[in-house]
Parts: sequence; structure tokens; C-alpha cells
Amino acid sequence: PAHTLTFSGQSALAPELAAWLDGAAVSETTLPLLETDLDRPVTIWQVDTAVARDALATQFTPPATPSFIGENEALELLGYQIVTQEAGDTAVFTLWRVHQPLGEPDAVLFTQQIGQNGLPISQEDRLDVPSDQWQTGDWFVQLHHLPAPPAPREPSTPFIVGLYRCNDALCQQAERYPTSQGDTLPLSPAP
Repeated sequence: PAHTLTFSGQSALAPELAAWLDGAAVSETTLPLLETDLDRPVTIWQVDTAVARDALATQFTPPATPSFIGENEALELLGYQIVTQEAGDTAVFTLWRVHQPLGEPDAVLFTQQIGQNGLPISQEDRLDVPSDQWQTGDWFVQLHHLPAPPAPREPSTPFIVGLYRCNDALCQQAERYPTSQGDTLPLSPAP
């Protein structure tokens, strides 16, 4: 089956993710808009879902053990890809499958790079797929950009991912969701 993906100028598809859709795209259309339109361009992709899932599954490293987040194993980590970029920044891609909707609007995924002292040396917290919109069977890719840590990273620096909910408007009170391995999931060190 084909699905429609729409990306506006203000929420464009990340270039790192576009390459994964190329083989699965049935069609790509850019809507003609006026120069005065603020949110341009608007790009519409028709994507063959089966081809996209197969392509994604082959490009991600699966976790060493089954990895779930949330009550009743709501969210499954299918795989990840860690890419060191220019200036030592790191892009961490995680591939997820929804087994059960959370039904909560304020869940946030995080990725942290852990230093030798066990504390985060770099991190990003964001979820680009609103958690209250998840449907059973959905797949999504989350991209986290981690800035280079102040000191050079050791080759064996581990990464972890997790999910939390904000318990107040400013997210000063947050609560991590349980995982199949505590309250975070480990990713293998970057090469």
C-alpha cells in the first residue's frame, strides 16, 4: 500500500532521511506556491510502505536484545544508526514500531552520549512524531543531532535512548517511562 507524506518548508524532510525514501517513492510533487507564501515549498511524496520498511530495516543495526519502552511494551526499538559528522557532531537515527498508543501528548524521546564518569556529555531531547497521534503498527524514525562534546570522544563512548513525559507545562517535573532494561535502552558505541 502507498501512503502520503507531506513536508512543508517550515518542517522539511531532513536531508539525512530523504535518501531512505528515494527507492520507496512512487511519486514526488512540489506544489507551486506564491513567492509571498511563508511556508514553501510544500512537497508531497507517495511512498510504497512495504518498500520503505524493507529499506529502513536493512540500514539499521538491531538492538542486542529485545528493547521496549512504556507500560505493556508500547514502543519497540527496531534499530539504530550512529553517524559521526563534521566537527565531531553525531547524528543518531532510531527506528521504532508502535505496539500500543500512549495516548499522552507530551512524551519526549531523548538520546544521550555517556561519558566515562557515567554522566551525559551530549544529548538531544525531542520527539517529532506526536505521541498522542500514534497508532498500533506505526513505524517512525527519530533523528537526534548531538553536538560534539567539549573533550574528544573516546571510541567506546556509549549512547542511550529513553522516553519521558512532562508532568508540568515547563517540563520541570519529568518522569521516564520504564523500559525492558530499566529506564533507558543502550545503543552500541559509535565506531
